[in-house]
Amino acid sequence: MTTTCQVCARPIKAKSGRIAHHGYRRPWFRSGVQTSSCCGAKELPYEVSCEFLALVLGNVRAQLVKAISEEKQFTADPPMVLEFQERDSWGNKVGALRTYTRPDGFVNDGVRGQFGRGPYGYRYHAELRNRTGLVSSLEQEAAFLATRLADWTGVSK
Repeated sequence: MTTTCQVCARPIKAKSGRIAHHGYRRPWFRSGVQTSSCCGAKELPYEVSCEFLALVLGNVRAQLVKAISEEKQFTADPPMVLEFQERDSWGNKVGALRTYTRPDGFVNDGVRGQFGRGPYGYRYHAELRNRTGLVSSLEQEAAFLATRLADWTGVSK
C-alpha cells in the first residue's frame, strides 16, 4: 500500500502500517541534497496521523529561533577569533585548522565580498552567508511543514 510520509510528503510504501525508510530530498537546501533517511521513516502515514509532523514542526521552529538569535549575535558582536577547517566533498578534514583574529576597527557594514579587508573580513562574511542560508532553509522548511499540518484533514477511510 502506498501512503504519504508525514514529513517529506513523498509517496512511500507502508506494508506494516508504518512508513518505510527513505531519503528526504530538500530542494531548497544545498541544491537538493538527499539525507540518508527521512525522520518520518517508521512513523504512521500522513493519511492516518499528523502527530509526528506537529512534533517535527515544533523542532524546526525551535531550531529557527536559535539560528536567528545566533545570526543576530554574530552580526551585532563579531567574534574575536574565527576558526575554519577545510573539508573535502565527503566532509573529511583537509589541512590544518585555520584561525583568524578580528582586526582592530573591524566593522560589519553589511558589504559582501570583503576583498581588500583581509582574511578575517572574508571569513566573517563567508560565515555570515552560511548562517543566513541556514535561517532561510529553516524558514522554508517550517513553512512547508506548517502548510502540511494545516492541510491535514484527518484519518482517511
